[in-house]
Amino acid sequence: MANDVDESEPTDVGPMRAIDVAGFLVGRRRSIERVIASKTSLALGAALVGTAALAREYDAVSFVHQPQDLLAPLAASIFVSAIVFAVVRCFHASTTIRNPSTVAGDYRVFLSGYWMTAPLAWLYAIPIETMTDEISALRFNLTMLSVVSIWRVLLFARFVSVRYRVSWLAALSWVLAPCMAIAVVALFQQIMSMVSIMGGLRLTETQQILLDYRSNVFGIAFYGFIPTLLLGIGLAVAIRKQSDSIAIHRFRSSVLQRSTWAIPLLAFLGLTVAAASFQPARYRAARVDRMLNEGRIDEAITFMQQQGKHRFPEVWDPPPHFPTRRKPRPPISDLLSAIGRNHPDRWISDRLLVQADELLMWQFGWTQGVGDENYLRSTLYITDSKALVEMQAHFEKLVDIPASGEEQQRRARLLEIVNEAIPKAEAFENDLPVSEVTEPEPETDSQRAETE
Repeated sequence: MANDVDESEPTDVGPMRAIDVAGFLVGRRRSIERVIASKTSLALGAALVGTAALAREYDAVSFVHQPQDLLAPLAASIFVSAIVFAVVRCFHASTTIRNPSTVAGDYRVFLSGYWMTAPLAWLYAIPIETMTDEISALRFNLTMLSVVSIWRVLLFARFVSVRYRVSWLAALSWVLAPCMAIAVVALFQQIMSMVSIMGGLRLTETQQILLDYRSNVFGIAFYGFIPTLLLGIGLAVAIRKQSDSIAIHRFRSSVLQRSTWAIPLLAFLGLTVAAASFQPARYRAARVDRMLNEGRIDEAITFMQQQGKHRFPEVWDPPPHFPTRRKPRPPISDLLSAIGRNHPDRWISDRLLVQADELLMWQFGWTQGVGDENYLRSTLYITDSKALVEMQAHFEKLVDIPASGEEQQRRARLLEIVNEAIPKAEAFENDLPVSEVTEPEPETDSQRAETE
């Protein structure tokens, strides 16, 4: 056949050069063939994955406190690529196309191609958090995540197409099907965790954006999986019927020009220089996080006060965190007491008391969130009255802590709801009609003056 390849005469594609790294990223066939042919491309790909991990994390975590985050992309890539390889290999085997490689050798080439897409993650290195506000930075990062993810899937489908000598559409469906399945499983756990914990929670804007983004991706992956799988099966059957016209190239082993190693080396040096300016702030933030998690709240507040606002990252969410399946640490009640003792600057209390009202409700038994105040007002009394009394005392502390006008009004309204719920809860526990409990009338100015 015209498209057959004589496997007795392997093709010589020449040495892999630095330009082939860029050529691979735009799907250039000759560059992809050199990656396939070069045994050293696996080591080069591993080095590029290392630079990608550095690009993702250099301004996001403290390498001293979380060094494992630099290894996470490498481990994740091995896990995901193994699943995708198994699916692609099964599809390809069903076509009866000859594949002279062993499974181990085939996976080595497959993993080389998977890792060679790593430089796309360099786009994450843009320190957008220092250029704009938190919400805009989050939207930008999610846009970059979408662009890189789509580009990576399309590029890797191109690699699979060249490697296995199938059409690009077939390769795309074979790659997309397992990727969608992985996304559905991963996102289902995250979304269900957020929904189950945050059912009535008043979400912050960042949480809402993240939840919407994950829900959209989940929907695309969930509803797209079956059509993509069926397309992959159909194309595999179509290829099977004409497999006598398709064969696998066997390339001569090519060498890697030494100059190619300059790419990961220069990327590593550049990102190391960038990390040197961001890591001190991340180190201080991680140090505060550890103090708070260990219950050393006064020490953490003192350290923040001494360092000042501008010596910490612009985007940073110290504990306690919400949502979480475990009890938030430190307890919000302890945090309120410590702030009351230390009287820190406003920026410190603003940082530490994000979603303080939800955390306070959660600590004392109300797990349905405070997003709907009308529902809260009509239902809070089912909570234990003693817990409500403790909640009231801590809400009074929370109201006394300076905050924005809107937040201050919200805290005051929640305190009022708690106050109304206490007599109702006592009546409910004593089997008395809750409807007969009269709500306390607000004090007049003269009554308040007499009390004082």
